[in-house]
Amino acid sequence: MFERSSSLFRRFTYNVRFDTIAAASVVIGCSAILGEAYLRSDLADAGYPSTDAAASSFVHSTNKSLPRPKHLESDVEAAYAPSNQLITSSHVRTLERDGIVVIPNALSAKSLIDARADLARYASKKHMFERSGVGGNETMPIGEGSGNGSLIDGDGDLVRNDIVSWLRPNRSIDESEESDIGASLAHCIDLIRGAAFSLNRFDYADSHSHQVPLQCQLAMYKGDGKCGYARHLDRCDSSLQELGLLEYFRLSDFRGRAITVILYLNDASRTEEDGGALKCWLKQTRIVGGDLDESSDTQQFGIPFLVQPVGGTMIIFHSNLLEHQVLASFKDRYALTVWVSGDLQ
Repeated sequence: MFERSSSLFRRFTYNVRFDTIAAASVVIGCSAILGEAYLRSDLADAGYPSTDAAASSFVHSTNKSLPRPKHLESDVEAAYAPSNQLITSSHVRTLERDGIVVIPNALSAKSLIDARADLARYASKKHMFERSGVGGNETMPIGEGSGNGSLIDGDGDLVRNDIVSWLRPNRSIDESEESDIGASLAHCIDLIRGAAFSLNRFDYADSHSHQVPLQCQLAMYKGDGKCGYARHLDRCDSSLQELGLLEYFRLSDFRGRAITVILYLNDASRTEEDGGALKCWLKQTRIVGGDLDESSDTQQFGIPFLVQPVGGTMIIFHSNLLEHQVLASFKDRYALTVWVSGDLQ
């Protein structure tokens, strides 16, 4: 009798221990996954643009006789003098009014030629490019895609099929000595990263508390008439209920995007026939009968318009208001992008 009771006790103890361990493993595993998703952020090394007097001492000098300052990967100051010289009060007011501003000739002819030479050298290192990742509101399951970086949504539809590389102000993210991007391409990175500071100089009103990631995306769409990017927003406004906790954490950077800055590094003689235009739809707010509230506020889109990716052109737009699509390109198309995070007004 005693032996039987002892056997039952041992069996009960074994089952309890096994169940406890299994339950604990599930909890620990889920916590680890959620923790990784919560901590995953391109903004960990972001800089905070500032307009105070102390910050101005960090503005990069344009005097070519002075040595180029070392880029600080934890830099709290993304200001760049050429960006300040480029972006005017008129540009800022246009951005506030229209949700987008197009700045042609953001690069001089020589700067564009030099940047494209750096780009050609960098692009020749094919291992520096990787399959593109989905951004903005494209939160659907993604298939394996094809070797050129195609991304397929859960319905089997193409999302994007470019190839990308992630660049920092002075070198590729992989930190290898061979990945030096060159001074002219580095200037382009500084130029778009400095845009947030330049907007703040003129009291930009549509967002604030900006964070400027050190990482910028260099995207290349092959000129085969097949490569593009489906219509999307750069900022994800989906709720926790819509996304689920895990995806909500994983998309923290996308949920925080306020300003998109793009610099095209294509040939200055690029024409409409070369394709690759950015087709844009601007969200508009319409008040239906009476005061504006959540029930009467409906989102509409204005008439779509095209922005041609002519080399040296910079565009700045609201990440939360401008839906856009990259049309098929018949000539290789290069775009350098930074997504500035911030709080919307």
